[in-house]
Amino acid sequence: MKTIYNSIREEIVKHSKIKNSVLGNVKDWKRSHYIILSEIIKEELSESEELKGGRKFEIGNTISHVTLQRFFENDYQDKTHNDLRFLKTLDKICIFLGFKDLNDYIQFAREKKQDNGTDDEAFFSNMVYQYCSTAFNFYKKFPEHDTALFKDLVFDDSPFLERATQFSKELCERKFQLVTKNNRSNFEVFDIHMVTDEPDKKNTGDSGILEPIV
Repeated sequence: MKTIYNSIREEIVKHSKIKNSVLGNVKDWKRSHYIILSEIIKEELSESEELKGGRKFEIGNTISHVTLQRFFENDYQDKTHNDLRFLKTLDKICIFLGFKDLNDYIQFAREKKQDNGTDDEAFFSNMVYQYCSTAFNFYKKFPEHDTALFKDLVFDDSPFLERATQFSKELCERKFQLVTKNNRSNFEVFDIHMVTDEPDKKNTGDSGILEPIV
């Protein structure tokens, strides 16, 4: 819930009514600023469709500046989650933010987090792909040593770049080259012995059945 509280605080600060008021130009709010915030929320809630009818009398349509200041400045504990007055306050804040209630906002926050998680996964996958592609192009230029290829991927003078530079430079000094044309694989097999040489157990062209020794 602490994450939800922090998220709600951030949404309040980003609200257009707040950004376009005197509060939008103040970083650290004091008592007078919470009084202004209380008035802005009161004005918005008085026109909210969510508080038409009986719900207005159930949870009210105002939040005191003291409550708002406490919400922004206090580090709430788990026991606060069961305080009915506190939950009603959160309902009203979420209605001010354009949601039906606190539960509606929590659902929105979870879906947003899932979407961001998907975006993050794509971002990091692309980062890995870009690095692997750049590393391959870097090796293809050997024995030319061109670490400038990594300038958009790693920080200058970073420990990673320093280690990669030192290792790759040694390979270049040894005239290491990456062969990419007609690069057929060669295999060497060690430690095998004949299991059988019986004709009926051999395929055409075989010289015998061999068994690798592991």
